[in-house]
Amino acid sequence: MKLRHNFRFKLLWLRGLCAVVIAAAGYLAVYPLALLQCVLPSQLKGGWGADIGIQSAYAEMVSTIDEVIRQVFPKADSIESTVHRLDFKMLFSLQKESGIEVDPAFDSQYRFFTVAQNGQTLGYAAEHTVLGKWGPIHYLLSIKPDGTIADVSVLDYQERRGRPISKSRFTRQFIGKSIADPLKVQTDIKGVTGASISSKGITDGIRKTLHVFNALYTDR
Repeated sequence: MKLRHNFRFKLLWLRGLCAVVIAAAGYLAVYPLALLQCVLPSQLKGGWGADIGIQSAYAEMVSTIDEVIRQVFPKADSIESTVHRLDFKMLFSLQKESGIEVDPAFDSQYRFFTVAQNGQTLGYAAEHTVLGKWGPIHYLLSIKPDGTIADVSVLDYQERRGRPISKSRFTRQFIGKSIADPLKVQTDIKGVTGASISSKGITDGIRKTLHVFNALYTDR
């Protein structure tokens, strides 16, 4: 009887241990996603053109998507948005083609905007978020129909020393470049002094976004 009792106790103990392990695994799997939901811009959760705000002492909102698109394409009378979700195969292809390591937390979803006037496409815009040194950097890449960059606008960020990445003296370096250009810091892009991680982050992000655009839109 005592042996049977010990066996049952050990069985219950093992079941309890398994339950704890499973619960912990579930927590570890869900917590990073929940954390990302807290820090990622609202546009990645749905909706666009609304004011963006990251809750941080160092967060700064620069522009909204609607403002930027209408500044770059002032004749636009139609702006249509489409969310593209990249599966594992597409992410692998993106990493191979761009030569840059992908981050599923940021690269699994891209929102593109088709900008038109009287039914004629004026250009495109792509919303993307990359990780800077201190937090996410949310930007909009405007693209001409031929695939060249028309504008880069940082929408919001939370960088202590990375404020210059939102200034035109940095972003204007990208204008006119395309997927055929290196788009690499210290090659054809001059990084911001004191913000090398953020400079590389947004430069790599733009390169990846152009590759996504090329795969989705250039054959249209």
